[in-house]
Amino acid sequence: MSQIKTIYVYGNECPIDSSSSNFISFQDYLEEYPKINENRLKVVNLCDTSQYLSIGYYCSLLAEARGHQVMPSVKLINELSGEGANRLLDDYKNHKLNDLEYIEESFVICLGKTREDRFNFIANKIFIEFNAPILEIKFNVIQKNTWINIKQKYLNQLDTEDLLFCQKVFDESVHKKWRYSQQKVNYRWDLAILVDPNETSPPSNKLALKKFIKAANQHGMNATFITDQDINIISQFDALFIRETTFINHHTYLFSNQGQKRGLVVIDDPDSILKCCNKVYLTDLFNYKKVPTLKSKIISSIDTQSILDIESEFKYPMVLKTPESSFSKGVFKVNTKNELKAMLRGIFKESALALCQEYLYTSYDWRVGILNNKPIYGCKYFMAKDHWQIYNNHTKKNISGLHETVPTYEIPPSVIEVAMKAASLIGNGLYGIDIKECDGKAYVIEVNDNPNIDSGVEDQISGIELYMQIMGEFSRRLELRGR
Repeated sequence: MSQIKTIYVYGNECPIDSSSSNFISFQDYLEEYPKINENRLKVVNLCDTSQYLSIGYYCSLLAEARGHQVMPSVKLINELSGEGANRLLDDYKNHKLNDLEYIEESFVICLGKTREDRFNFIANKIFIEFNAPILEIKFNVIQKNTWINIKQKYLNQLDTEDLLFCQKVFDESVHKKWRYSQQKVNYRWDLAILVDPNETSPPSNKLALKKFIKAANQHGMNATFITDQDINIISQFDALFIRETTFINHHTYLFSNQGQKRGLVVIDDPDSILKCCNKVYLTDLFNYKKVPTLKSKIISSIDTQSILDIESEFKYPMVLKTPESSFSKGVFKVNTKNELKAMLRGIFKESALALCQEYLYTSYDWRVGILNNKPIYGCKYFMAKDHWQIYNNHTKKNISGLHETVPTYEIPPSVIEVAMKAASLIGNGLYGIDIKECDGKAYVIEVNDNPNIDSGVEDQISGIELYMQIMGEFSRRLELRGR
């Protein structure tokens, strides 16, 4: 087997010692390679790749075209463009790091090494996943979860100490093998999971996200977290899973729509977001298709006659809803005519329509999880303490009620029946059907296109199997897609 040679390709200037024959300029690489009967070549691209179609971008692109091993790949350049990539610290740390403080910490990684030994374990694992010569990572603590932001770093951005450190690492690594993540060999597809590290009430907690990653791997998919800054790389993936609260006039809908246009398997698909995010649409749909639901009325005015019409149809208390709402926000109980008028005025400042619904108190609501028109979990969500809703957004303590997860075969038949009917009207995606049950009758409240899948709640009965079912559906659809 022929010897592998490593070359370091720099741009117009090189702020470190480039006198070694292993250092060449991009211009030399462009003009002198590939060479006849050359040894197998590894290219460490030290050029600035931050701009699309820059010499740094072309360096990696040409290296791939020439059959050279290159670091970073074009795919990774695109993945780390803009705001970089975000990962949970728990995916990388070990027990030795539990006592460290990460707030406002940042450091440079050069070929998997750092100037501080305490970070080498993390640095090495990050480098295996993100094969770029120089990386910068920053820790960000959000809602008790520590996230790592990973970006490419370039020689002209380093201080003197980091430059000397990188020079030493480059000199030592000339004859060493590169380490690559196993994903490049073992996984058939790439799955993007859209998350918002700053979201206070995300659809999945951090442990659930880790379980999705594990389940995706077992179904032949490499799963990567992306954020709202990554719309430019969406076409590099085969599938998109949205684990961020969705809205229509929002980047979540944009990601879903762009993903579908580019042929990705997408959950939540844009049609489901459009249908589920507007309660006025759902109300009209349920009435037209005769889905059992609470008596509801679409309101467009607060003149005297409109108020009289409302009061003739509904008793106090009654419930008012904004067309787009989630986690009990935008849902109000009104007890008097004055409250009704005041609340409608507030809603009409934001929306041309409002929704009025009869009030029915139950100690809990059912949530039936439906995937591809099959039930996959059932939960009872109990009302928050001393409150009429599951979420109490007016307090910092006891914001949400308790929960009880049950096997799907224990869900009452009437609840399953209306859940399946409601889901079938939306599509074949992943939905959470909210249902009130009273005196043996089930009433659909709404359909959520982005239902909660939290570790310790919805997975309490089925465990990892719940995540395997969802990732299995991605795998099935990818197989049917045929590429």
